Amino acid sequence: MSSVNLNCKVVLLGADSVGKTCLVLRYIHGKFPNKVTETIGVQGYKKPEQTDKKEVTLGIYDTSGHERHDVLTPTYYQKADAIIICYDVRRKESINKACYWLQKVKKEQDCKMYLCETKIDLVDERCPDADFATIMALAEEYKVPIYKTSSKTGENTALRG
Repeated sequence: MSSVNLNCKVVLLGADSVGKTCLVLRYIHGKFPNKVTETIGVQGYKKPEQTDKKEVTLGIYDTSGHERHDVLTPTYYQKADAIIICYDVRRKESINKACYWLQKVKKEQDCKMYLCETKIDLVDERCPDADFATIMALAEEYKVPIYKTSSKTGENTALRG
């Protein structure tokens, strides 16, 4: 049996400074980046993966989280195979923004979706007044899994076959 080559488009969404770039760089290079610059617009990456008899090339698109770019963001996630919506456990506004993207994308896009709770190594600094109940309820309603990650420690940052 010959191998199958697939290309998959994966888009990361979320508020600014939630750790989208660090998550992508940790996944691609296997280490926490020393310094990261702010993403303007979108930054694209490619990562080949081998699963069973399939060679998969992931086209990973790291979007800016600034509100001024929100109007353009839907053009990046069009025809995506998967969307990862990230939020920082320490920032209430990032959780609100994740709820916004989850509801918006669910209405417009039919693809795999994931929620990514970032910076769990800083869980002691978890925002006490953040609306975790709403994001959990939306995740359950839309059947979207939540992954708890830390780019710094590497927890849940590698693809599993």
